[in-house]
Amino acid sequence: MCTARCFRGTAGTCVTSASRTGRGAWASGGRLYEQFFKVLRVDAGELGEPLPFVIWESHRPDPLAPAADWENWTARTRLFDRVGGLWVDGVDFLSPNFAADEEDDDVPPVPLQLFVKPLDSPESAFTPERLREVVGGLHERVYHNLPGSVLYDSTLPVGCEPRLRPARVAGAQKSERGELV
Repeated sequence: MCTARCFRGTAGTCVTSASRTGRGAWASGGRLYEQFFKVLRVDAGELGEPLPFVIWESHRPDPLAPAADWENWTARTRLFDRVGGLWVDGVDFLSPNFAADEEDDDVPPVPLQLFVKPLDSPESAFTPERLREVVGGLHERVYHNLPGSVLYDSTLPVGCEPRLRPARVAGAQKSERGELV
């Protein structure tokens, strides 16, 4: 199963959660995403707000995951690439593990990859500093994690220099040491 959650770029509020199974389900996804982006622009326009970008998060398979998981991931990142999404390289966004029992403090966070679709802002506006603000804003507005919290600080450690890269590059499989294979 592959999932992606999208958030509006201005207020950072959750807009939708989409879940589909298999590569075939994503074949028509390009049209779905384009319609989704149009709706977001209209919505922002009606509110009198700019919509500089849309951000979404997606879970990359574990390096030792079955080949089918990696095929789904690769298909998903190709779709993100086709609709103009860019991968926020250099950041493993650590989100709370909502599948865990709330009383279990030893459950590790869920590492997610982030993708950005520039809308009213050019790609060049997304400098490392701006991307740190975007990632921090997602933590603050959606997950209610502030600077100083473990998840926030682990996602954006000192020296973190995120950059945008084509989404398809995120589709490459990584070894256990984090090297692209």
